[in-house]
Amino acid sequence: MLLAVIYFLAFSLFLTWAVVRTLERREKRYRLGGYYSGDALLAGTAVFISSYVINFVSSFRFREQFLYIQLFMLGCLLAFEKIKEASYRRSAAEITNRLLEEIREMEGGLKSDPANSAFHERLSELHERLGDTEKAAAHAATAATLDPTEKNRWRLKTLKQDLEEKARSTLKQKNNNKLITL
Repeated sequence: MLLAVIYFLAFSLFLTWAVVRTLERREKRYRLGGYYSGDALLAGTAVFISSYVINFVSSFRFREQFLYIQLFMLGCLLAFEKIKEASYRRSAAEITNRLLEEIREMEGGLKSDPANSAFHERLSELHERLGDTEKAAAHAATAATLDPTEKNRWRLKTLKQDLEEKARSTLKQKNNNKLITL
């Protein structure tokens, strides 16, 4: 009986971990925003309780089908992960396309008014959202030159710090890779 309870707990914890990890990928991998950790906690709690109860009841009431019930729950988990992953990819692609379209519009506006700091500020924000910190810093520098407000200077400073941190991280990773190959 004790081994069964330990198995039920382990299985339920695994399902909970997988659901929470899948829900957290929305923000961590795809940077889609709108993520609240309480959502994953609530979903994880529901999965844990329901899977534990299902395991407990099915182990006594449906002994012959217990393995099939376990496989069904794992199949549901796999389907959930695949559906959510596809949804995240689709949303990320839509957002990326909208950002790229807005970048094209802003660049078109810059051709007609190259001294407009608002265009450079917005381009800096857009490139940062796309993960291109170098271009974001270049547009922030131009915006700070054209309109030397505290906001523009602060943005440029923050982007430069991000670039330095990224360079340090890349260098550290290269050094670690060299140590591993030795």
